[in-house]
Order: sequence, then C-alpha cells, then structure tokens
Amino acid sequence: AYVLPLYLHMFKGEERKEAAARLAELVKENGYRIGTGFPGTPYILFALADNGQVDAAYRMLLNDTCPSWLYEVKMGATTIWERWDGLDESGQCPIGDDGTDLMISYNHYASGAVGDFLYRRVLGIEMIDPGYRTFRFKPIIHSSLNWAKGHVQTPYGTISASWKVEDSLLDVRVHIPIGTRCRLELQGGQTQDLCPGDHQVNQTINLGTRQEEDKN
Repeated sequence: AYVLPLYLHMFKGEERKEAAARLAELVKENGYRIGTGFPGTPYILFALADNGQVDAAYRMLLNDTCPSWLYEVKMGATTIWERWDGLDESGQCPIGDDGTDLMISYNHYASGAVGDFLYRRVLGIEMIDPGYRTFRFKPIIHSSLNWAKGHVQTPYGTISASWKVEDSLLDVRVHIPIGTRCRLELQGGQTQDLCPGDHQVNQTINLGTRQEEDKN
C-alpha cells in the first residue's frame, strides 16, 4: 500500500516523508524480509532508498533469510525462483498440494526485477534521455558494500562504471561513450557534467559503522 504511491510520487511534502518512515517500520517489523507481491517487489527498494530510508533498503537487499533474494543464493540458486520458499533449509521443496498441481518454476523472472535497483541505485547508472544519450551516474553508497562495478549496453556504445570505498576514500570511475553525456552526482551535493571519455573522481566520505546505524 505504501510502495507504489511512494515510487510513483503520489505523496507530497511531509506526507511523503511520513509514508516512507512507516514503510521502513513495516520492513523492520518483518525482519527486513520481502513481504510484497508481484506489483510491489520491483519497487520497494526504490521506495525506501529514494525517500531517505537507505539503510532499510540495503538491509532488505542483503538479507539472506527466507523470504529474500539472498536466501535463494544461499540455497545455491543461479536463477530467480517463482516462490521464495522454493527450497527449505534442508534443500527440499516444501510445496504441497496447493492447487497448482505441485508446480514450481526455478527460473522465473518476476522477483528478479531487483536487478533494476542494482543497476540504477547500487551501481548508479540511470538513463535520463532515451537510449542513454544523457544519463546519470549517482551510486547510493552504504557501509554494507565497499564496491560495485558493471556496464550497460546502449545504442551509443557501452557505459561502464565502478565505485570503491577504501579508508574513507571513494574512488569513482566511468566510461562515457561518444555522443553521450553524463551527470555525475555524489554524496554531499557534489555534481559534475562529464563529456565522452574515461573519468576518475575521488571523494572523502564517512559511512559510519553498522553499530552507529543500529543506534539511529
């Protein structure tokens, strides 16, 4: 009920802030496990991270208890399952006769839409104009991860980007194809318009510690 209105910017002003805080409370109460269906699952991490609840988003993303994305990885999955509980902790399929003729898919895209968040927020590459003629590089840095690296194929060529945090120094690198432009946005409001080519930018940051985040 909160995810889609937040993602679609239907809440305004203080109402939006309060809705995001309530969503984060519900996520915490559920042990940071996923609790949405097909309509909400692709957007819940965006709804949190884009509205000041970055810690809750990363805790949900990196959770490995069922139901969660990394629970499947922990159980040996190399594809996304149709059901979060496709295998139990002993590696057995727990699905009984629930009216689906004992059917379950172990290669099912729906919940794999989390990949969109990985590219657009964790890595930070997001299209602004069609075909990535202009795009944004704005990674959401969190203490749970110390690096991310990836690339996106576009009609203009390959955009490749990476970021790494070491000893409080953020190292950002991006390759911008000819014919495109990039808006680099880093924490603290630092912005740059980058032309085609290879770029490297460093920034000193303070991510704190997990203990400090727990206190907050």
